[in-house]
Amino acid sequence: MLYELTETQQKDLQYFAPIEGSLLTEKLKSFVLKRKDINLADWIVGMRLVMQSNAKGEDKIKKIDDANTVNNDIAIHDILPVPSDDARQKRLLKNQVSAIINILFTVLGTATAVWKCASSYSNEKRVALSGISAFVVLVADVFLYVRYLQSSPQKPPKPVQRKVVYTWSTADLPLEEKKVQ
Repeated sequence: MLYELTETQQKDLQYFAPIEGSLLTEKLKSFVLKRKDINLADWIVGMRLVMQSNAKGEDKIKKIDDANTVNNDIAIHDILPVPSDDARQKRLLKNQVSAIINILFTVLGTATAVWKCASSYSNEKRVALSGISAFVVLVADVFLYVRYLQSSPQKPPKPVQRKVVYTWSTADLPLEEKKVQ
C-alpha cells in the first residue's frame, strides 16, 4: 500500500515520492523521536492512501480527512501503526494500582512494627501508637503519590559530549625538562 504525503509532510520526512507503508512506519518512528512535540494524529491529516484494488491496476485514492478515519470509514489505526491510548491507559492503571498496594503494605507494616516494638506498653497505648504512626505514614505516602501524579514527565538529560584536551603518561618528560633540552 502506498501513501502520498502533503508538501509539509514530505519536507518533514525528507521523502518526496509516494511511500510504502513499512518505510513510512520507519520514517515516522525516527521523525517522532526527533520531534517529540509533534502530535502524530494531527500530522497525518492530509495524507492520501493509494490502494490498487482493481484487476486493471487502476489506483483508488482515499484522502485522510481526520486522524481517526479515512473517507470510507477505514480506521487510521488499521492503516498506520499509530500508538493507541489503550496500552498507555493500561500501563497507567497498573502503575496506580501498584502504588496503592505499596501504600497499604507500608501502612500495615508500620502499624505492625510499632505494635511489636511497643510490647511493654498497655494495649490501649499500643493501639494508639500504632494507629498514629500508621496515619502519619499514610499521610506522607499520599502526599508523595499526589506530587508524583501532578509532576510532568521529565525528559532524559542530553548526552554530554566530552573530548580529551590534554593527556600525559608517566613515561613522558615533564614540561620543564623538555624546554631545557
